[in-house]
Amino acid sequence: MIIFKYKLNLSFLSILFLGVIYIALPSINNSLDSLAYAEEMRTGSYLFRPHHLLYNAFGYVIANLLNVKDTLSLMCLVNSIFAIACLFLMRSMLSTFMDDRKCAVLLIFLGSCFGFIRFATDNEAYIIPLFFSLWASRTILKEKNIFSTSLLAATACLFHQIHFFWWLGLLFFILLSPETSRVRKVFQYICGALIVPIAYLIVFYFTKHDSPTIIQFVFHDYFQTGNVELTFKPVSLLLTPISFIRSFLQVHGYFIPLIQQYTYVCIAILVAIICFLLGLFKMKGAVSKRNTDVYSKRFAFIHLFIFIMQLVFAALSDGNAEFMVMLPFAFCLYFFTKYDMQLYVPTCISAGVLIWNLFLALIPSHFMELSSDIPLSRFIAENPSKVYYLKDNVRVDNILSYYHPGQNYNIESSLKGGATLDSLMLRNKTVLTDIVNNSSPFSRASVVLEIDQKQLQNYFLVKKDSVPYDLGVLYITSITNK
Repeated sequence: MIIFKYKLNLSFLSILFLGVIYIALPSINNSLDSLAYAEEMRTGSYLFRPHHLLYNAFGYVIANLLNVKDTLSLMCLVNSIFAIACLFLMRSMLSTFMDDRKCAVLLIFLGSCFGFIRFATDNEAYIIPLFFSLWASRTILKEKNIFSTSLLAATACLFHQIHFFWWLGLLFFILLSPETSRVRKVFQYICGALIVPIAYLIVFYFTKHDSPTIIQFVFHDYFQTGNVELTFKPVSLLLTPISFIRSFLQVHGYFIPLIQQYTYVCIAILVAIICFLLGLFKMKGAVSKRNTDVYSKRFAFIHLFIFIMQLVFAALSDGNAEFMVMLPFAFCLYFFTKYDMQLYVPTCISAGVLIWNLFLALIPSHFMELSSDIPLSRFIAENPSKVYYLKDNVRVDNILSYYHPGQNYNIESSLKGGATLDSLMLRNKTVLTDIVNNSSPFSRASVVLEIDQKQLQNYFLVKKDSVPYDLGVLYITSITNK
């Protein structure tokens, strides 16, 4: 469906530069989902998660073909390769509307956006579907093959349902085609998408799961768990703009201890801010409208529509930043198809984004333990017989499951809805916890998660141990009856 011919030019070198960064700097601060997926790929225990049907199965197949047991590292590498492929697809599309220098600058910008690099260096299910969605957009732009476009966009949905809106946007693109051929094109487009119901039906009928109907299986995370909700909450007014900003730039509470320990990071912050300001000061008069054809204008409009739909859906999902990874790509396909911009402005902004996210996100995430979960997991692994009452047990449990498979631990969550401390103390003389004297950096989790510390008032609290890590000290406290 797609053939690339490359010259050793700036845009190619920009992708090569970013690719080396992705491959060389995988995250050691893996998300809780990343760890869970890696364990499932290694054991084959949960290969078809309805929300991203093919991702685990894909990783399981690759790991077995290559006989790799460290599925976490393997899938970090796989995602980095698909991230590189995403940039090549963008290069192919952007080069239609601009020269190679400007294309190279925009690729640096897109490839440096935090929402993209965080998943290009971790085992999450967001890069591979973006690759297929971008491939679908390139197919409709360059080759105008309706069936192939739908097939690719539908494949993206099989790797993550969030890309339904990209598929829907391209359907609207077809609906806006000239009336003489619209019905035939829509029919071709629908036929290409039949791969989705076929795949879900096969998995529903031939694998084990806990859904009584196919509809409940497809929307499993909405029916069976509380992981995903489509409701507007007041907290979304705070989380959505923060998550939107984090699609481009990392913003996190760990910046404070990072700067306190490594003051030279301030140089990177200062240089990045200067780059942003230089770009913004030159913004006025730097943008001009392109004289594009009708087809390209329709292509641009549809990607603005995709951008808006994805943003609204993310806002309704508690401002979920993970659902915004495609926003910079969709917006660039809209803006730079319809408008031109003087080279100086995107060069400054791209340099700022690269410097900011490289020194405040990618390098720290590769070389440093940014939260207390990793040292806490090590402490628990060294003391497996103790009973633990933790701030948030899920990520700790996932770390232990991946790095210490087969070992059982007594871990309970202090979050509302978890086991109560009173019930734990009835069965145990001593319980260890991390919820005393350990301040969490501001993050989405710190806003969403609620911890009930009132239960501690009826017990003796004694500092048991302190475990240093890169950005702080973890305090372990013992809880005993008065």
